[in-house]
Amino acid sequence: MKRIIAALSLVMLSVAVHAQLAAMIHKAINVYYPGIVTFNDGRQVEYKQVELPKEGETEITVSNDAKRKKTTVLQSEKIQSITVWYEDYPSVRNTLYHISVESDGKNKTYKSYWGYPIYSSAWGTVYQCHITYTLDKKTGQLDGDYYESVGAYGMRSVNPASAVLLRKGKKKGMYIGYVPYNSSTLWWNMLKLKAVAENFADVPYIRQGILKKTVFGNDIQFVLDMMALSHGLHGGQEISDFDKTHATSSDRPVVTETLGINGTDGDDTF
Repeated sequence: MKRIIAALSLVMLSVAVHAQLAAMIHKAINVYYPGIVTFNDGRQVEYKQVELPKEGETEITVSNDAKRKKTTVLQSEKIQSITVWYEDYPSVRNTLYHISVESDGKNKTYKSYWGYPIYSSAWGTVYQCHITYTLDKKTGQLDGDYYESVGAYGMRSVNPASAVLLRKGKKKGMYIGYVPYNSSTLWWNMLKLKAVAENFADVPYIRQGILKKTVFGNDIQFVLDMMALSHGLHGGQEISDFDKTHATSSDRPVVTETLGINGTDGDDTF
């Protein structure tokens, strides 16, 4: 029995190592597609090659040379959004927005998130942000990648996507929670619940409801609409079901030891 337990432990350890290695490789590889960069000043520039951004990247590489012999490095802080497409599906345009979020800690530093809108009103927008993204070869559609963690005794869990709030007219966003794998439900960041609630202080019952846990993350569209009304704004709307769920489909692969990497030039579908 001891030998069986030892053998199983070695197998689980091997699986964990391979899963972490696959995730590290995927995060390290840069992939490029034709695309358009929209800058904060409203300028739009089309490039033959645009790097598909990853969470935390402060620079994006672009090029008008198919082989990228000559490249230009753009600062993420100067970018509003990036629109990319698969060469075989030029009509399927996929847009990721850049949101700068203040990191925790004494030093005031900012982290770059890249995401797509899932809820919005005239007051603000919530973006779903993944660590990395994949363009599907068969559809040309952009999907967010999910990563699997292997903990003690080989227990596995799929890391959620981040939910980031950006108020209209503000330059910096805030991490307010997360969206679990295969779900479109937002959950508040319980570790920073007071800070999350302060975003909605202009409507006291919303703020108190979040703190008392009677207003939940899945009430976010209602919350955004109430914030818009409190500021005399109109035009609250929920993003389409497609935009809310296109990166959370159960068909999306989770990065594990069983998945490979196919390349770096617009060929990152597993």
